[in-house]
Amino acid sequence: MNGSNPFLTPPSTAACKAKYRSQETSRKSQTPEDARKRSERREEFLAKRRSGSFETPNQQENIIRKESVSSYLAAFAEFQHESSSAPANSHALLKGVLGKMKSTEPKEVFKAVQKVRLVTALEENPPLELLVRMGFVRPLVSLLTPETEKHTLFEATWALCNIAGGASSNTLAVVAEGALAPLIGLFGAADPELVGQAIWAVGNIVSDNGHFRNMALDNGLLDSIFPFLKEDTSLALARSVSWLIVNICRTRNPPPSVDVIEALLPKIVWMVRHGDQLVRVDAVWSMAYLSDEPPELADLLVRDTVVLQSIADIPDSNPDNVKFLMGAVRLLGNLLSGTDAHCDAVIRADFVRRFPALLQSNFKCVQRETLMCVANVAAGSAEQIQTIIDVPDFLIQILAFLQNDNRALVQEALWVVSNVVQGGNLWQITALLDCGVVLPLCDHLSSRDVNLVKIVLETVSDLLKRCPSDFMEQVCATIEKCGGFAKIELLQQHDNEILCDLAYFIVDTFFKEDEYDQDDFFSWDPAATAAGVDTRSPYFKSTQ
Repeated sequence: MNGSNPFLTPPSTAACKAKYRSQETSRKSQTPEDARKRSERREEFLAKRRSGSFETPNQQENIIRKESVSSYLAAFAEFQHESSSAPANSHALLKGVLGKMKSTEPKEVFKAVQKVRLVTALEENPPLELLVRMGFVRPLVSLLTPETEKHTLFEATWALCNIAGGASSNTLAVVAEGALAPLIGLFGAADPELVGQAIWAVGNIVSDNGHFRNMALDNGLLDSIFPFLKEDTSLALARSVSWLIVNICRTRNPPPSVDVIEALLPKIVWMVRHGDQLVRVDAVWSMAYLSDEPPELADLLVRDTVVLQSIADIPDSNPDNVKFLMGAVRLLGNLLSGTDAHCDAVIRADFVRRFPALLQSNFKCVQRETLMCVANVAAGSAEQIQTIIDVPDFLIQILAFLQNDNRALVQEALWVVSNVVQGGNLWQITALLDCGVVLPLCDHLSSRDVNLVKIVLETVSDLLKRCPSDFMEQVCATIEKCGGFAKIELLQQHDNEILCDLAYFIVDTFFKEDEYDQDDFFSWDPAATAAGVDTRSPYFKSTQ
């Protein structure tokens, strides 16, 4: 084998990336379906948090004034009794409550606003749309002033938080009535419980869409939350602010601007190192969302090494925090599926050496995301693939997932193998073969999963196409010994046309019977042998 062998001289990094990204089977570009599923999982975790009932403990309960809980429950029970005794009069009851909100008596206003908030906090089907249609939002917003009695102000803020946490049309109604500016103004209030409730309300608005987020930013949102990002901030407020920040980073259409993220990143790094796990989770997911945005935002994440260094201790410091691990691995996966600069930044930060520990996680979702990361590295250049090979026993660990009972893990491990075969050089592919990759590949040829079989056939085909002729004979012999050839022959009769064509191509191209008689193979010509030619092989080679 000489130095001009194209197998040993893969194309440049840029050409390699462009080639693999253009392929349907590449792991460098995630499919829309994968992106949708990932988004849904995280959206579930970050769903708008609305205050629930008192019977179900949740993070919002610590906002309620303890000395008032009994009176709240009494008012709630009274309102439910009035509504249930005369269901037809519910609309009339709400109309009466709306009238009392305009009273000049502070106590009457407080009771009315309190009842509105209790209605918005119903566990099942709170009539938020009805409250909006009846015009409750405007008087609630009008109460967001320093002159309003503090208990009434708290109730009004809470009610608006719950309304904004409903459908987008309800959020729009809150914004249209001018609630953003006074809500952000409450961040400077002396009462920490009121501040926390205002932060939740703004968080629900910001999480609705990018335009509302930008409106909040134009009203001084960043300057209002930065004072809370310090060590002496109470845990409740720190968690509220971290949740607001993750919504700033998550909301798209349009994504946040580069200037905003440049200002936020140092604060997010500080949050990652916070002592509270919930704050850390929000911080790492903030970065994960930014890494999935336009490239210029991901550029910010890799430009400063401090950002990636902030999660360098995974998984050692967070082995049981699946939400943190998922956010960190998602961040790395998004960067690895980006540009060469993003991928190289992750590799330089030595995260490839941390992947084996993540693959030992107790959570299959973390293992799958980690395998995706490895597959993205393997979809790069030979130099990037070598970082996988250089980690002791890493290939063996990856290949072990080919024998896993979980289909998703098997498929991701197959993508790693497939990408190494496509982009690796001879020595890297040899490393795969030395680890025994052929046997598990052949085992999956009898799988009922058409997609898995398709990936295996494509991988076998690519492997044989890239092998030099003498090396290919050894691989073919190994495939046959592992029962792979017999299975590939059977797949030529498969109902799936793609599998049938792939199997036929492999058999016809690499396992075609030699076009010479068996007797010729064993023929021996003494005269030719004396002349230095070995005639025991159909391919006469000079022995000189």
